[in-house]
Amino acid sequence: MTNRVTRFNKLLSELDIHHAIFYHLHTFGVPIITETIDTACIEFHDHGQMFFKFNPEFYDKLTDYELKFLFCHEMLHVILNHGFLIRGRKDDINRMNVALDVVVNELLLCSFGFERDKFSDGFLDSACLLSTVFDDQQDVLEEQHAEYYYKKLIKDSKFSTLDDHSFLIGIDSKEIFNKFNELLTNEEKKDFLESIKSCGGFENQEAGDLLGNHLIIANVQNVKKKKKWETVIKKWSYQFIRDFKSYEQWARVHRRFSLLDSEFMLPSEIEDDIPENPKKIKVWFFQDTSGSCVSYADRFFKAAMTLPEWRFDVKLHCFDTRVYETDFLSKKLYGFGGTSFSCIEDYIQRKKVNGVYPDAIFVITDGMGNRVCPENAKNWYWFLTYKFFQFIPVGSNLYELKDFE
Repeated sequence: MTNRVTRFNKLLSELDIHHAIFYHLHTFGVPIITETIDTACIEFHDHGQMFFKFNPEFYDKLTDYELKFLFCHEMLHVILNHGFLIRGRKDDINRMNVALDVVVNELLLCSFGFERDKFSDGFLDSACLLSTVFDDQQDVLEEQHAEYYYKKLIKDSKFSTLDDHSFLIGIDSKEIFNKFNELLTNEEKKDFLESIKSCGGFENQEAGDLLGNHLIIANVQNVKKKKKWETVIKKWSYQFIRDFKSYEQWARVHRRFSLLDSEFMLPSEIEDDIPENPKKIKVWFFQDTSGSCVSYADRFFKAAMTLPEWRFDVKLHCFDTRVYETDFLSKKLYGFGGTSFSCIEDYIQRKKVNGVYPDAIFVITDGMGNRVCPENAKNWYWFLTYKFFQFIPVGSNLYELKDFE
């Protein structure tokens, strides 16, 4: 079970290559392995908690690439408000299920970067696509909505779907979009809406309006949007993840990445094969628990959670005049006294294994501590809540939170 959960979390952390909206799944998705279902489904409980349910035999036989496809497939059903359409076709739910899968699967292939030749033999043959569902019908058009494909399907046609759609009925998508509105930038929202419009994602006027209204895009003109400070951590991590990604060339940029800043370098073609047991990069986080900084703890620890477990050995700490260990599960904070920076270096020297210094030390603080002389200052990344530089060691990396969103 542990290996399945580790695999699940690793794959969710890599979904931003397809779109940020899928990547943010990992902040509220929990896997459940159960034999009560035949394939897979999503369930939503109170407060928007999302559960991915998988049949263990079905889960284990899928490749990593196919599981990523399935994650995105499930989420598109929710985002596109497909429960609305199923409720309207309860008398012929099987035919509607097939039509919905055609829309979602074709969208993933035409707008979100999944490539047909990267699936194992037979996977797409068993999925609902135009080529499998309508192989003998010449008049069926591409890039249409589910109602169109529903009407084109022959009644009582027998096709299997990748997942169980029964969870869709009764889902309140408003709660889900509230989370996406907090996590996504305006540019990411616009790009997503454009992607699904171009391939028939809006099922009808009512469902289309619902999605457009829930995915709120602020009307901001002539204002350069600040980046989130968490992007510093994510960008730093790319250098270590890229080591295990083969690429065709860096010059050609896929349309999915056209809205990213030019300083981000992303490959056009990424392979999913990752060596077993790569040497993990040691990353230690330290949260100042003085009054002016503690409000950043939740975002700080969430940023730490974005680092893929297969590549990074992440340890969480908080500090005042002492260092206290914490963890991803509790995120509990300790201390709340004065502030010392030298206690962090003292702690590192005591705790480092075989004399190996951490590859990165990320610290959120107001800067009002004491002088510290790190063994490797260049490995320190400081996020300052105030413009107080007196005790920041020369050679380390410094960021003022006022420059970020």
